Amino acid sequence: MKRLLVSALLIGVSPLVLAQGKALHDKACMHCHDSLTGGNPNNMYTRDDRQITSLEALEKRVGYCMQAADVEWNQQQRDAVVEYLNSEFYLF
Repeated sequence: MKRLLVSALLIGVSPLVLAQGKALHDKACMHCHDSLTGGNPNNMYTRDDRQITSLEALEKRVGYCMQAADVEWNQQQRDAVVEYLNSEFYLF
């Protein structure tokens, strides 16, 4: 949680938005990412050959993953997940 707060302060996003994004992400995404990375789900974001290279690409990927995970987030929830991933891993 401390790391989320620091990230929020650095990029100007509400800590509550980041916390919501993390909670949504962890609930909907971690199981699949865990199986794809051999037990380290955050490797999806930190691997050398990651395919997400822009904020636009991240937004598109979150939309794709929503379909794959069969979740129906509203736009605010989707944006919160994008903000969380961007602040925690990408920094676009």
